[in-house]
Amino acid sequence: MAIIRAKRKAGYLLFSIALAILFFLGGWQFQRGQEKANIERLGSLSDSQYAIIDEAPVNWETLAYQSAALHGRWLGQRYFLMDNRLHKGQPGYEVLVPFELSADGTIMLVNRGWVSRRGASNLTLPDSEQERVVRGQLYLPQKGFTLGSTYSGEVRWPLTILYYDMAVLSKALGSNIDAAVLVLDPSDGQSLVRIWQPGNVAPARHYGYAVQWWGLALTLIIFGFIWRRSADSKQLNV
Repeated sequence: MAIIRAKRKAGYLLFSIALAILFFLGGWQFQRGQEKANIERLGSLSDSQYAIIDEAPVNWETLAYQSAALHGRWLGQRYFLMDNRLHKGQPGYEVLVPFELSADGTIMLVNRGWVSRRGASNLTLPDSEQERVVRGQLYLPQKGFTLGSTYSGEVRWPLTILYYDMAVLSKALGSNIDAAVLVLDPSDGQSLVRIWQPGNVAPARHYGYAVQWWGLALTLIIFGFIWRRSADSKQLNV
């Protein structure tokens, strides 16, 4: 009898852990869906609603995924090539050029867009002498889970990188790079092929995943109820 009770306690423990994991995964996917829906809402603002920026705001997150017009100048002699970017099955780079805001000297990256590996050697550099206004959409890239350094070897310009790590990129540039990145409007004269998208997975898909996880949780509850009834019945027959 003691062995049976110990097995039942172990079963209850495993059941509770599995149920908690399923509910957690469902809630996490639902939250991700809400985040993506908010990104789409911000990104759908009219392109005419540009936030004029000539100095860094207190908090870039208030402008995330919104249209913005930066006033300043290109620092185009040293720029980054984000590797492993595909466009129509063709490998290439996204070109990230430092841009200095006119009022406070803040440096941020401007994503000019995609270029093929072959075309990267023939890029025309933007004029760094005169101040100008560049328009696009702001976002705050996340480093996420990574393996290894964003670049290897010594610093040679243009510097090929694998992901955003603003601290490492700032050290390579020799100047602090702020957190936000502006993706150029396709209509800008310095824009290349724009492949960047605000989100890779639609909110509906995240909500679908949440329903699947919660459905599994409900199934587990039903099987747990059947198992409990069966165990109680066997105990009464002993």
